[in-house]
Amino acid sequence: AVWKARQTSLDRLVAIKVLPPVFCRDKKFIQRFRREALATAKLNHPNIVSAIDVGVERRRNAPDLHYFVMEYVAGEPLNKIIAQAGKVKPMRAAEIAADVAAGLDHAWTEAGVVHRDVKPANILLTRAGAVKLADMGLARSMWDSASLTTSGLALGTPHYASPEQARGESEIDTRSDIYALGATLFHMVTGRTMFEGESAAALMAKHANQDAPLCTDVDLRTPPGLSAVIAKMTRRDQSERYQSPGEVCADLERFKLGYRPLAYTRMLHAQESSKLGVSSRSPEVFKSESPADAAKKLRPRKPGRWWRVPAALVLVAGLALATWYGAGKGWIPCCHGYNRRLTLSFDVSKSGEVVGAGGSFPHGCGARSGCGCYVEPEEPAYIYLIMISRERSSGSVSLLLLAPGKNMRSPTRGLARFPKRGGFYSVPASAEMVAFVAVASKEAVSRSGVESSLGQISQELGSLPAEIPRGQTLWYGHTDEGWTTGSGKAQVPGLGAACKKIRAIFKGSPTVLCGAATACAAE
Repeated sequence: AVWKARQTSLDRLVAIKVLPPVFCRDKKFIQRFRREALATAKLNHPNIVSAIDVGVERRRNAPDLHYFVMEYVAGEPLNKIIAQAGKVKPMRAAEIAADVAAGLDHAWTEAGVVHRDVKPANILLTRAGAVKLADMGLARSMWDSASLTTSGLALGTPHYASPEQARGESEIDTRSDIYALGATLFHMVTGRTMFEGESAAALMAKHANQDAPLCTDVDLRTPPGLSAVIAKMTRRDQSERYQSPGEVCADLERFKLGYRPLAYTRMLHAQESSKLGVSSRSPEVFKSESPADAAKKLRPRKPGRWWRVPAALVLVAGLALATWYGAGKGWIPCCHGYNRRLTLSFDVSKSGEVVGAGGSFPHGCGARSGCGCYVEPEEPAYIYLIMISRERSSGSVSLLLLAPGKNMRSPTRGLARFPKRGGFYSVPASAEMVAFVAVASKEAVSRSGVESSLGQISQELGSLPAEIPRGQTLWYGHTDEGWTTGSGKAQVPGLGAACKKIRAIFKGSPTVLCGAATACAAE
């Protein structure tokens, strides 16, 4: 039980945690209770509830009273907030998780402490919005004996326990806390836990044997970048997760500042590619510095004030020119002025990976894989999704319209997934190369007209050379109108010609294109 009390010596409110009398005769429970106090006392961090005192009151004819005095946090636990609101807005959820990760990073790097029970009920939010991690009841220092915390038992709360905790492993490290924090973040943004089960044993079995679902599969409105961070935090294999809470904190800072998270660059794939001798986008990696320092480097510098005078002159001149041009010529739609930003990302069914702009498809993507595409225009637009494939043996090219369906009633507003009813688009089993191109058009073009034009383009191109090395992903429109790799422009004239012809289909309407292409793995 936890009681609210006043410390008379300093005239301040404190929280007193009392060991229930039923456990006061059990030496192991007493040791665990004291260990919580000692673990908390080692830590001095703004995102961890601080320890004040620990002691025991000797009593006659009754069990001794063991107590632990800690900082009083005026606020509410996160689980209560989720229950009331249903879910937490993605940006606020990222802020909360980043603060918890900062506390876990301090606990691990400064004292070698693993919390072992990260969950919404143990995350407190003050009325001012500060985040505090509480209840180190299962915490254990990496140098302590494991016997007090584990003896063949799976400890931790079932909904948030890591796979290694679910298996009852005694040797766990901070990566278990990362998994639990990822499960908590999943709950915040989707409003539901990662797994459901009728019993604690059923939940533990799912954590141990099943891959965590993607947030974007549960709630399409989840930002893909944040979904990728959560996916990396909740990998079943510890080696595929972030390796420290500091890495989590830094990646969440990137998301909060509007940058692409490190998880979105497919770092693991890049490492695999380097081993196989094929090229891939080099991930941006933080050097050995604090997440706060790394975040400072990401923040755009505020420009000085010297530019304001010439900028004002340029603005006045521009308005005058625009007034003359608009009156004399009439406005001409500009492709670059309409929908300047079109984002494209994927779910790949064969590996469960999330791929985002500037990242890479997994090596296994190809024969009989499936892709679900996420498209988000900056402004309302009619979206057309086209698959370009090259047949492995003959080199013949085929352009296929995947979306829209037969009935396209209104433009797409915000993030949309294709196919709209779930599932995946199948990559042809004989494909040597596949590309997905999204077109955002201000005006609707009939499906039959687009299909007819794509058939004609397929005949005109005939065949394409094998232009993409194995393991490499190319992006179209990521930086300009052309195919690029992570290091610069790609020499793929065949794909470039295909995109020019696709753009010509929509020549009567302002359009913007974005696409991705990869070499397919053979079966």
